Amino acid sequence: MGRRGDARRGVIHGDRHTPVVAEAHHCRTLDGQTLALHRRRAPDAADAPPVLLVHGLAQNRRTWELHDRSFANYLAGEGFDVWLAELRGHGDSRARGATYARGFADYADLDVPALLAYVRRRSAGRRVAYIGHSLGGVLGLCQHRGQAGLAGVAALASPLRLGTAAPSLQALAWAVTLVERGSLLRFAAGAPVHGEVIGWLNRLCLPWLDRPNNPFPLALWAPGSIPIAAARELTRHGFDRTGVGVLRFIMHWARTRRFRDPHTGEDLAERLAALQVPVLLAGANRDPIVPHAAIEPADARLGSGRLDFRTFGDEATPIGHFDIVLGDAAPALVWPGVRDWLLTLD
Repeated sequence: MGRRGDARRGVIHGDRHTPVVAEAHHCRTLDGQTLALHRRRAPDAADAPPVLLVHGLAQNRRTWELHDRSFANYLAGEGFDVWLAELRGHGDSRARGATYARGFADYADLDVPALLAYVRRRSAGRRVAYIGHSLGGVLGLCQHRGQAGLAGVAALASPLRLGTAAPSLQALAWAVTLVERGSLLRFAAGAPVHGEVIGWLNRLCLPWLDRPNNPFPLALWAPGSIPIAAARELTRHGFDRTGVGVLRFIMHWARTRRFRDPHTGEDLAERLAALQVPVLLAGANRDPIVPHAAIEPADARLGSGRLDFRTFGDEATPIGHFDIVLGDAAPALVWPGVRDWLLTLD
């Protein structure tokens, strides 16, 4: 279900623009949740290959586009039919009444399959290329049951071994776990975690966080890699909410370094081993949350028949966790790299 849009001048980055048609859509999950999608395509793209963009933990579609830069518009201008999804409890999905996820399975087994099915229906049954950031990429790598409808999965700054070579993240995971276990009040799995607070704290500390060599151990972007105005917009509008159960899953994974759902007991690594579609694992050279060792595929048991592994950034051009998508270097380095990988898909 969707609303038709009119062609408009869509910003890509700086003074680069492209004509795009923007549409608002929504779909239903098996458990009755309504999820929002925003479509970006060229006016004459009648049979363009579909691409689904899925945000990460406590984020929304602003992961992919801000006022002065848009990865979605870039892909639309390159000839793709682009769909920006918002998971349950996030962004326009929450505005439509979708509740917060109770755990990883709500996203992986209910939301993503519904989003993929909807995009395929709107694309005459064509297979969908999936691009996810951080946790969004992990969700794509877990779609082994629906891989017949997948052209490939690109995971940007997405961990396969969360907590590896990230001692600050492990320390945070232990601290959060101890605080929760010591609390007199245990929150229900579907209660909200307000990621907006993290956005507010980052916005408050922007002048300090953007200094080179600042000692903050879990920097969300490399200092100087994204303009202050864009960072303010991202932290104000892109940081969203998730469910307590999802946060427990992430903290358990980072603390134990075992990709297992603590709620169901499922060994999720078996899903990775069962995925046989082409996969792009893309990391950032200055990402303390998902460093190289957390992505490096040698011991990841990823079953993909064709695996491409890339690290973006160097000493002269550092790239971090969020600026891999929307930083100043992304339009010249990351976006074309992802586009070129998409063009290799059948």
